[in-house]
Formats: sequence, structure tokens, C-alpha cells
Amino acid sequence: MPGFTSSLPPLSISGEYCIWSGEKGSLGVGAYFGYTGFEYSPTDMLNGFAGEEAVPDSLKTVITYNQMVYAARISYHYNFNSRIEWYISLLGGYSSISYKTKGPEPLLGINLLGSMPYVSSLTGFKFYFTDNIGMFIEAGYGVGFLNAGISAKF
Repeated sequence: MPGFTSSLPPLSISGEYCIWSGEKGSLGVGAYFGYTGFEYSPTDMLNGFAGEEAVPDSLKTVITYNQMVYAARISYHYNFNSRIEWYISLLGGYSSISYKTKGPEPLLGINLLGSMPYVSSLTGFKFYFTDNIGMFIEAGYGVGFLNAGISAKF
């Protein structure tokens, strides 16, 4: 999409320790860390969609956004069988955000940095290829609305 640049996709890592296990379900507690960042230029976006220089470079605005999430995680897992499980997680912690703008007035030099309480939820599925290695796909909001990755059991 014109106007957006990102050096990395949203990244997260989490771990859990099982505190209760039943016949089909289990409960885990753990930690979650996530990072996302991008640059956005509304003037480049307008120029990209207009197909010409609708906004001159002298009026170019660039917004830089970074977010880090540090949270505790509690999850309920339901095991359909030994290879497929569904889970739902609640996250609670802090989100650290930085927001900077570069460009003409009135946006020139706006810099915000701060931490705020963070609460969210995720739901997803894990598919195991072996007894210990698999993949997950989840929806909700950690640092992205849809997440996928590698899953490992120890």
C-alpha cells in the first residue's frame, strides 16, 4: 500500500506453564512480549492513489509509530486430539508506545512516548506436526490482529 513502510512485521513471543490439566482441557499461565513498528506517509498515500504528485514533497508528512507490549498471559486450552487444540487467552500488562511526526506545521515535531495499561484477548488453534513441534494461528490483538507462527512443547 502506498505510504506504508515497515522494517519488520509485527513480532511476538510468549510462553506458558501448565498449572492444571484435565481430560480434554488445560489451564496455563505465562508471559507475552510483542513489538510492532511502521512509518506512514499520508502524502505518499495520496500521491500513490492519485497517480501523480497531488501533494508536493515540501508538504510531506511522515509518522513513525512503535509499540512494545509486556503482558502476563492466562490461557485455557481445549484438546480435540493429540495434534489439534483450540485456546483462548487473556493478556494484561503494559504497552509502551512512541509516536513521532516529521513534516510541515502543525504536525512538525510532535513526539509522544508513554506507557499505558494493556488488556486484550486472543483465540486460536495449534496444529502439531510431531509431539512437540507445530504451528499456531490466532486472532485478537497482541501486536497484530492475525498472528501465525511456530509452537513448541517442552
